[in-house]
Amino acid sequence: MAKPKPNRKPKIMAGIPAYNQENDVGEVIRKASEYVDEVIVADDGSVDNTARVAEAAGAIVLWWKYQSGDRNALATLLQYNREDVVNLKALRERLAY
Repeated sequence: MAKPKPNRKPKIMAGIPAYNQENDVGEVIRKASEYVDEVIVADDGSVDNTARVAEAAGAIVLWWKYQSGDRNALATLLQYNREDVVNLKALRERLAY
């Protein structure tokens, strides 16, 4: 007989694709962190400091060398997902909670 799963609160991850967003990514991560358990930024080959700023703001950063587009960034975030609920938000949409 299978053991029942313990009652636990689902964990929520915010997945944020980003490209050359060093000026906005830190603020978006801080806002998202108020509502989720984990923030992951998919840096799509930025040539600025997006990855450094995101990491300094507390996000886990997935980075690749060349820009491959939002579709690839979103697919990567979904594959990386370690939580129960995922909220994907593009930086250009900004967080409006």
